[in-house]
Amino acid sequence: MFDLPYYQDKPSVTLQLQDNKKRWRYFKALIDSGADFSIFPSRTAIILGIDFKKLQHIEVEAADGHVFKACHTSILAKVGNKIFRIKIGFVDNPQLTPAMGRAGFFETFKVEFDERKKVVKLKSHN
Repeated sequence: MFDLPYYQDKPSVTLQLQDNKKRWRYFKALIDSGADFSIFPSRTAIILGIDFKKLQHIEVEAADGHVFKACHTSILAKVGNKIFRIKIGFVDNPQLTPAMGRAGFFETFKVEFDERKKVVKLKSHN
Protein backbone atom coordinates (compact mmCIF):
# COMPACT_ATOMS: atom_id res chain seq x y z
CA MET A 1 0.00 0.00 0.00
CA PHE A 2 1.22 3.47 -0.88
CA ASP A 3 0.00 6.70 0.69
CA LEU A 4 0.71 9.55 -1.69
CA PRO A 5 0.27 13.14 -0.51
CA TYR A 6 -1.49 15.49 -2.90
CA TYR A 7 0.84 17.68 -4.95
CA GLN A 8 -0.25 21.32 -5.15
CA ASP A 9 -3.63 20.32 -3.68
CA LYS A 10 -4.26 17.69 -6.40
CA PRO A 11 -4.15 13.88 -6.34
CA SER A 12 -0.84 12.97 -7.97
CA VAL A 13 1.60 10.14 -8.35
CA THR A 14 5.35 10.03 -8.93
CA LEU A 15 5.99 7.21 -11.35
CA GLN A 16 8.62 5.93 -13.70
CA LEU A 17 8.18 5.32 -17.42
CA GLN A 18 10.51 3.05 -19.36
CA ASP A 19 12.39 4.66 -22.24
CA ASN A 20 13.46 3.03 -25.51
CA LYS A 21 16.78 1.97 -23.93
CA LYS A 22 15.02 0.17 -21.03
CA ARG A 23 15.94 2.90 -18.52
CA TRP A 24 13.39 4.17 -16.02
CA ARG A 25 12.62 7.92 -16.06
CA TYR A 26 10.76 9.74 -13.28
CA PHE A 27 7.62 11.82 -13.89
CA LYS A 28 4.82 13.29 -11.80
CA ALA A 29 1.22 13.07 -13.01
CA LEU A 30 -2.22 13.91 -11.76
CA ILE A 31 -4.45 10.91 -11.10
CA ASP A 32 -7.51 11.35 -13.30
CA SER A 33 -10.25 8.78 -12.68
CA GLY A 34 -12.29 10.35 -15.49
CA ALA A 35 -9.64 9.78 -18.16
CA ASP A 36 -9.79 6.56 -20.18
CA PHE A 37 -6.01 6.52 -20.58
CA SER A 38 -2.95 8.57 -19.60
CA ILE A 39 -2.07 11.81 -21.38
CA PHE A 40 1.40 13.41 -21.37
CA PRO A 41 2.91 16.28 -23.36
CA SER A 42 4.88 15.30 -26.47
CA ARG A 43 8.17 16.34 -24.81
CA THR A 44 7.74 13.24 -22.61
CA ALA A 45 7.87 11.06 -25.72
CA ILE A 46 11.09 12.83 -26.74
CA ILE A 47 12.63 12.19 -23.30
CA LEU A 48 11.64 8.52 -23.61
CA GLY A 49 13.14 8.26 -27.11
CA ILE A 50 9.74 7.62 -28.70
CA ASP A 51 9.09 9.09 -32.15
CA PHE A 52 5.53 10.21 -31.42
CA LYS A 53 4.97 11.16 -35.08
CA LYS A 54 5.12 7.45 -35.97
CA LEU A 55 2.48 6.49 -33.40
CA GLN A 56 -1.22 5.94 -34.02
CA HIS A 57 -2.99 9.30 -34.20
CA ILE A 58 -6.36 9.55 -32.49
CA GLU A 59 -8.84 12.26 -31.53
CA VAL A 60 -9.53 12.61 -27.82
CA GLU A 61 -12.45 14.40 -26.22
CA ALA A 62 -11.84 16.13 -22.90
CA ALA A 63 -14.47 16.33 -20.17
CA ASP A 64 -15.32 19.87 -21.29
CA GLY A 65 -16.06 18.66 -24.84
CA HIS A 66 -12.82 20.02 -26.33
CA VAL A 67 -11.44 17.64 -28.99
CA PHE A 68 -7.69 17.38 -29.58
CA LYS A 69 -5.26 15.07 -31.35
CA ALA A 70 -2.98 12.64 -29.53
CA CYS A 71 -0.37 10.09 -30.59
CA HIS A 72 -1.30 6.84 -28.87
CA THR A 73 0.74 3.81 -27.70
CA SER A 74 1.35 1.67 -24.62
CA ILE A 75 4.47 1.60 -22.46
CA LEU A 76 5.74 0.15 -19.20
CA ALA A 77 5.27 2.17 -16.03
CA LYS A 78 6.39 1.61 -12.47
CA VAL A 79 5.14 2.85 -9.09
CA GLY A 80 7.29 1.64 -6.22
CA ASN A 81 8.41 -1.81 -7.39
CA LYS A 82 5.13 -2.59 -9.23
CA ILE A 83 5.58 -2.69 -13.04
CA PHE A 84 2.55 -2.47 -15.31
CA ARG A 85 1.59 -1.43 -18.84
CA ILE A 86 -0.36 1.79 -19.47
CA LYS A 87 -2.10 3.20 -22.51
CA ILE A 88 -0.68 6.66 -23.13
CA GLY A 89 -1.36 9.51 -25.50
CA PHE A 90 1.18 12.21 -26.27
CA VAL A 91 -0.22 15.65 -27.04
CA ASP A 92 1.66 18.45 -28.77
CA ASN A 93 0.99 20.95 -25.98
CA PRO A 94 3.89 21.95 -23.70
CA GLN A 95 1.43 23.43 -21.16
CA LEU A 96 -0.39 20.12 -20.69
CA THR A 97 -0.28 18.69 -17.17
CA PRO A 98 0.50 14.94 -17.32
CA ALA A 99 -2.43 12.80 -16.16
CA MET A 100 -2.66 9.11 -15.29
CA GLY A 101 -5.87 7.67 -16.67
CA ARG A 102 -7.64 4.43 -15.84
CA ALA A 103 -6.16 2.06 -18.48
CA GLY A 104 -3.39 0.11 -16.82
CA PHE A 105 -3.18 2.18 -13.66
CA PHE A 106 -6.61 1.46 -12.17
CA GLU A 107 -6.38 -2.19 -13.25
CA THR A 108 -3.12 -2.48 -11.28
CA PHE A 109 -4.10 -0.48 -8.20
CA LYS A 110 -7.17 0.06 -6.10
CA VAL A 111 -7.19 3.85 -5.85
CA GLU A 112 -8.73 5.64 -2.87
CA PHE A 113 -8.94 9.42 -2.69
CA ASP A 114 -9.03 10.96 0.81
CA GLU A 115 -9.92 14.56 0.03
CA ARG A 116 -9.99 15.57 3.69
CA LYS A 117 -6.44 14.36 4.37
CA LYS A 118 -5.23 15.27 0.82
CA VAL A 119 -3.86 11.75 0.32
CA VAL A 120 -4.25 9.08 -2.38
CA LYS A 121 -4.00 5.47 -1.24
CA LEU A 122 -2.84 2.88 -3.76
CA LYS A 123 -3.20 -0.83 -3.06
CA SER A 124 -2.02 -3.44 -5.53
CA HIS A 125 -4.81 -5.71 -6.79
CA ASN A 126 -2.51 -8.77 -6.56
